Amino acid sequence: MRYSFHNIDVQFSTFFDVMFYLLAGWCIASGHLKWIVPVTLFAALNRETSALIPVLLLCMSLFAMEAGARRRVLPLALIATAIYVVVFVGLRASYGPQELLLAEGHSMGFDLLRYNLLRSTTWSELLVCLGVVPIAALCSYRHWPLQLRVSFWTIVPLWLVVHTLAAVLAEARLLLVPQALVFIPGALFALATTAPSVSRTET
Repeated sequence: MRYSFHNIDVQFSTFFDVMFYLLAGWCIASGHLKWIVPVTLFAALNRETSALIPVLLLCMSLFAMEAGARRRVLPLALIATAIYVVVFVGLRASYGPQELLLAEGHSMGFDLLRYNLLRSTTWSELLVCLGVVPIAALCSYRHWPLQLRVSFWTIVPLWLVVHTLAAVLAEARLLLVPQALVFIPGALFALATTAPSVSRTET
């Protein structure tokens, strides 16, 4: 936790976000698909970034499940999406108009993109927080199971684009969801693929 913050104090919503995504991943991997609906409800109350939880379920049904499972998944994904939209709209309606807070004085879009990519602080903070885990994970991509690959393509590209254009990446906590959900499991597969050769050498 200590190394995931730059200029902002601890925000527990970030770690609840990680928890809800991991719960969603566990529900999908274990076949407890109906639990995605309440997970989405509480995740939406926590942060708007939980929008990808129903999308993850839908993508899993399309690319990593048998045809019979897809018929069960589609209604659940639609219900979870509807719940997210209701919570998202309801919270904003109840709070009323809010002033847009620009990240460290920069506007969203190419201004923040330049700010994020050209600052040495961005890369040092990301390295301190995430380490070499994403690199190790990507190097073993061909050994990942199908579900993990679907999780990667569903979550990581869009997550990186949105946060690079709309947030300060030096706050490395913003990348803890892909780190926990995709890169750490991917790095563990990298270790698993090298373990047999190590054991043979030792024997």
